[in-house]
Amino acid sequence: MFAEDVASMGRIAARDFEDILQCCIPAFDGLLPEICDKPAQNLLFTFAQWHGMAKLRLHTKSTLVKFKSLTAELAATLREFAELTKSLNVRETPQEYARRKKREEAAKATAMARQGQTTSSRNQNQPKSNSGDGRR
Repeated sequence: MFAEDVASMGRIAARDFEDILQCCIPAFDGLLPEICDKPAQNLLFTFAQWHGMAKLRLHTKSTLVKFKSLTAELAATLREFAELTKSLNVRETPQEYARRKKREEAAKATAMARQGQTTSSRNQNQPKSNSGDGRR
């Protein structure tokens, strides 16, 4: 069982991904604009098929051939969906905006801290004092 708010789940495990895929196909039906609805359903179904093949513990030659075919189909479906949806006007939720800003501030603080650090270089031609050659 997974959280009520799937969008807020962090660190999703493979079992969570499987549960989400199984439950989201009917939930997404009619949710998106008509031009995207059928391709979205196809993408989710292809992901579910691919995930089912990927989690097999023992592959045969025929399952590997099918898995390779599904991987190519998934890639093509993803590219098609990306092309189809690039013109949609999509916005962040307030929570997503706050999380993004927090990450940006943390990255900025890390970059500022690193500016004060200097790099050191070694002369590779000079032996180290602990080189093990018996000299000190």
